[in-house]
Amino acid sequence: SIRSRDIMMSQKEVGIEVLAITAPFQNCISKKGSDTINDITYIRTSQNTKNSISDQRKSVLKRVLRVYAIVFFTQQLYKAIKKEKPDVLHAHAMFFCAIPSLVLGAILNIPVVYEFRSLWMFQKSDSHNKSYLNKKIESLLLYMEILCLKKAAHAVILNENLKDFIFSKTSKPFEHSIINNAVNTSLIEKLKASTVLKTREKMVFGYIGTLTAYEGLEFLIQTFQELFDDGFDHQLVIYGKGVNQKSIQDQINSRSDINTVSYKGAIAPSE
Repeated sequence: SIRSRDIMMSQKEVGIEVLAITAPFQNCISKKGSDTINDITYIRTSQNTKNSISDQRKSVLKRVLRVYAIVFFTQQLYKAIKKEKPDVLHAHAMFFCAIPSLVLGAILNIPVVYEFRSLWMFQKSDSHNKSYLNKKIESLLLYMEILCLKKAAHAVILNENLKDFIFSKTSKPFEHSIINNAVNTSLIEKLKASTVLKTREKMVFGYIGTLTAYEGLEFLIQTFQELFDDGFDHQLVIYGKGVNQKSIQDQINSRSDINTVSYKGAIAPSE
């Protein structure tokens, strides 16, 4: 993801040697078992194009079976650790990445940092339409995430609200830091120093990522529509795909008089 890339670029900027290892659900671009992006090597543990990441709701059986892939991922992670000999394992959500890191970190005596990004397990905001089973699964997933946060040597959380929610679910606090949305501020400074913003008459706000409920894009679009009515004519451009794609397009199209909000479709990670 863009956020992961920003984090690793930031780590590299301060002199940390960075090597990324992706889960079996992240496909290889080059088909050679690894990719190099922004001078950072990404070791791929799967070349199966059918194993892609998706926010589509899956059956309980498929979700249970997918967990078994954690065994294979742990084996691949172990091989990479023995070869590269890292000082720190930095796992990011979800628990699929955290559990292998925590297990191998304990066995090999390597500290683990776990970065928690969102309440991804709550896919739908309308709790009244959820089955009893889905509610129980969400509770179990949240418990597993909190357990991983507690077991890590240090946790990174992406905002205060997320921290407050997690701490409301546990009686025992854990070591943590908050890095707001994991933004690489040096990139912002470089942009401010460039002529890009200075030569534009209007600001262009962009979102590039997954189009899913927990991102809050509907609120963002609504805000820009209301601002347009108040004379705010700066633009909002959205790239991506996901389960909320149609609802986002419908919301944009519901105001045909507004030309400042647009959806541009999906964009390849390499671009």
